[in-house]
Amino acid sequence: MDDLDDLATIYRDPDVRRYFPEGTLTSEETREELEWIIDIYYNRYGFGLWATIYKETGAFIGRCGLLPWTTIIGQDGGPALSAASEHPLGPTRTEAEVASLLAKDYWGQGLGTEAAQAIVDYGFEQLHLPRLICLFDPANRASARVAGNIGMTFERDVELDGELVPLHAISSERARELRGSLGLRLSVSPRSRRIPCTLLENRDGESLFDIDSCLPYPDTSHFLSPRHCPHDQKRLGPLLDGVRQRSIR
Repeated sequence: MDDLDDLATIYRDPDVRRYFPEGTLTSEETREELEWIIDIYYNRYGFGLWATIYKETGAFIGRCGLLPWTTIIGQDGGPALSAASEHPLGPTRTEAEVASLLAKDYWGQGLGTEAAQAIVDYGFEQLHLPRLICLFDPANRASARVAGNIGMTFERDVELDGELVPLHAISSERARELRGSLGLRLSVSPRSRRIPCTLLENRDGESLFDIDSCLPYPDTSHFLSPRHCPHDQKRLGPLLDGVRQRSIR
């Protein structure tokens, strides 16, 4: 597992893991999570978490991606979420959560929003998911900002591990509306037989940036490259470049 040591270092940081109920993780616990991501998430659900790489240096700075959750009936009869199972019993409804975690040295640079927006684009344009969700502790203001930046809005409280947590969501239709309000559209055109290229364009067909991506398993990657369009680039802010994503390994 090439990424184990780098991921374990991040997972040992109490500031990074402040809002995780289980707190910091040991190297062995990190290995177990990594194995689950690779063996269960990718193999059963077709998506999971990707390594997030800082483009300028090639450094591993975190993991971002999509987490599957199973919708169940909670203790009070209301909606609840359960961790995706290796062997679910009967038909289940699955939600896909946009999840991100970055090393502390890379906070406050807009990289979380950039990575999350790429994940949203991938989920809707490549995986054709009908909607995406975010789950976070209400006290986690950074995660709340990222959720707002990518168009998520509060939907309801949902039971998770016996506690009520706010669920934020965005539908594929709403994502298209937001793109339209910025004068942008997403189009998918193959650059090669293996790697399709997603171009973000304005209404005049001018390319603002592209996201090169291939299938999420075994080697998904997103490369955000700015184009020259100062007006729209200013409005998009930190979404334009900084990180790329590949499958975690």
